[in-house]
Amino acid sequence: MTLMQRDFVVIGASRGGVAALSLLVSDLPCDLAASLFVVLHIRPDVPGCLAAILSQAGRLPAMYATNLQPIERGWIFVAPPDRHLVLGTVHLV
Repeated sequence: MTLMQRDFVVIGASRGGVAALSLLVSDLPCDLAASLFVVLHIRPDVPGCLAAILSQAGRLPAMYATNLQPIERGWIFVAPPDRHLVLGTVHLV
């Protein structure tokens, strides 16, 4: 499947966004046919725990995104503290 065939939900939040994000993911179904991408403005010296918080708040698993990680539906991909998320495609020739 290519990037263009995926369903995405992209959310950005700032300070105070953890409560809103937790509430949002608590209402998502476990069989969500989309990938969720979350970026929360966090200082680089703050330990990252957002993925664990979101995993516990709802039925979808959350993880910190890594470079070149495959995208999977039904997952919440969280940007690590002081990082952005960039989605891209791979073009095979």
